[in-house]
Amino acid sequence: MLIFGERHLRAILADCEARYNGRRPTAAGRCTLPGPDHPAADLLRKRHVRRRDAMIQAVRTHLPQARVHGAAAGLHLTLTFGSALPAGALPASTGQPGVGLATAAPARGVKTQPPSWHSQRPGQPGLVLGYAASTPAEIEDGVAVIGSILAQQPSPH
Repeated sequence: MLIFGERHLRAILADCEARYNGRRPTAAGRCTLPGPDHPAADLLRKRHVRRRDAMIQAVRTHLPQARVHGAAAGLHLTLTFGSALPAGALPASTGQPGVGLATAAPARGVKTQPPSWHSQRPGQPGLVLGYAASTPAEIEDGVAVIGSILAQQPSPH
């Protein structure tokens, strides 16, 4: 496109501004989320419940010292360990990475987050684990990896 002077440029910019900042009919604009009574919504709820239950069971099996928080709050669980683990094994409440888990878990394909990424106030050291994008088998395997890493940490006593 050739622009012939400032007046022509302003006209083109005004046209572009109106087109891109105004209402544009697109296929995405016609998409809507299913309502709570839609069969797809029920399917999603059941899938997330299965995944949440798989994570809780895996935590009970592989991390028996962990306390689960937020089971009814979303698509993740928060785990705290109190004094059951050695200092530095977990990401601290300050958000500083722990010695063992913060480096070992991602190297083995498991992503963990400290609770401080999701909280404004300091709290107990722990982990935040999501389950929405993983199958129950992947959840079991991931929690088993975390359990094996923590089992290799020196004893707190």
